[in-house]
Amino acid sequence: MSRRAVTALVLLSLAVVLVATGIYVRRNRPTTTLTLTEVQGTVKVTGPDTREQQATPGLAIDPRDRVATGDASRAVLEVGAQTRIRLGPVSSVRVDEVDEDGVQIELEEGALHATVRPDSAPVRLSNRGRQALITDGDVSMGVGSDDMLLLEATRGDAMLGGIVGAPILEQGQRLVVGKGEHVEIGKIPQNLLLAVQWPDKPRTRDQTVTLPGKTEPGALVRVEGSAGVQETHADAQGHFEVQLPLYEGENPVHVQATDLLGHEIQDKGVLERDQSGPTFRGGVEYGP
Repeated sequence: MSRRAVTALVLLSLAVVLVATGIYVRRNRPTTTLTLTEVQGTVKVTGPDTREQQATPGLAIDPRDRVATGDASRAVLEVGAQTRIRLGPVSSVRVDEVDEDGVQIELEEGALHATVRPDSAPVRLSNRGRQALITDGDVSMGVGSDDMLLLEATRGDAMLGGIVGAPILEQGQRLVVGKGEHVEIGKIPQNLLLAVQWPDKPRTRDQTVTLPGKTEPGALVRVEGSAGVQETHADAQGHFEVQLPLYEGENPVHVQATDLLGHEIQDKGVLERDQSGPTFRGGVEYGP
């Protein structure tokens, strides 16, 4: 047999070994799957071709799929046996990657909570280039208006990316990214904040009243009075202000704040509009 033939035979044998080894490695490499396991209310799954699939437990979610929940609706995605990603109401995610390196999910709207166990693939949560990598922990993420982002780590740490000055989110910490990439990190508060600055004198002649206050950063503030409903979003420091119309007489006022993770807190008060009786402005009493 010629030297050329021997060389060709050796190369062929080596190629066969490499192919066989590659097949063995691929077959024995742990696979990562993302599955929709719980559906409550209205849940839509849309493929990359914009075709909707029926959202039923057991449905496999592939890269470029979108999962969206409606009002009062929820969904749970599972990676392995113990890693779960829970979507809250009015939330939307796009699945970017599902492979042996883990799962990457873009939160487009609303909120989610990820519980990641070390025996499953890692989970990377992202929003507009800002990321949190979780290998073993519980992390909640919420997004709001003006590109606001809220992250809370209730168990374990999360490695951060795309957030200036914040490489890691430690257990028990909350991170808020506001407009202009303003970043604040602190402890997770034990209770939600809602401090409404009710007027010192609840009686007025004016058709509207300014109602300021402070609550959780980015929270949706809904103020309902006798003359209608006003909504606004708190800024990155939690400040808000609404102009509330008033009817003649007593006006019960109900204030509700919903933070970026879907938690709610409420407050109530009564304002009175009286055009016939005395009122107070700046400490000076005015008569009819």
